[in-house]
Amino acid sequence: MTQEHLKTRGPNSTFEATGDEFKGVLLALVAWREARGEGDSPGEKLDAMRAVMHVIRNRVAAGWGDWDDVITRRNQFAAMSVPGDSQLVVWPDEDVPLFMAAMGLANTVYYGEDRDPTGGALYYANTKHLNQPWFSEWFRRDIVGNPTKHPQTVCIRNHSFFA
Repeated sequence: MTQEHLKTRGPNSTFEATGDEFKGVLLALVAWREARGEGDSPGEKLDAMRAVMHVIRNRVAAGWGDWDDVITRRNQFAAMSVPGDSQLVVWPDEDVPLFMAAMGLANTVYYGEDRDPTGGALYYANTKHLNQPWFSEWFRRDIVGNPTKHPQTVCIRNHSFFA
């Protein structure tokens, strides 16, 4: 892992972080956007966010790219890269307790200190929406429709995970 330093200045503030810290912020943000509505309690929501983070970790480990590349690559995580996705413009306030908990969780996942609850999954989706016209035809056909190549590993809240 690199330890390059990232520093940005706004009109009234400065944000400073190492490359690893910045990747942790991205990891928390994507998980928060993708899964904060899963479950009724903060613990259930964190379980869902943990699973999203591990899919990202699994993709990085599989050689799909660096953390920030995997998180922001077009059409991989709609909440981070798909124009028109409602979550693309949602930002947590700095005092949102759930986001702060996601930040702590992101560090444990990023540094490999957390058990993978997804069984090594590389993909996930809320399959309750499988028949919606906006649901990805590619995902429907190549992931869900190909259980020999991409078996379902687990369901966590409303998300189904696939290898």
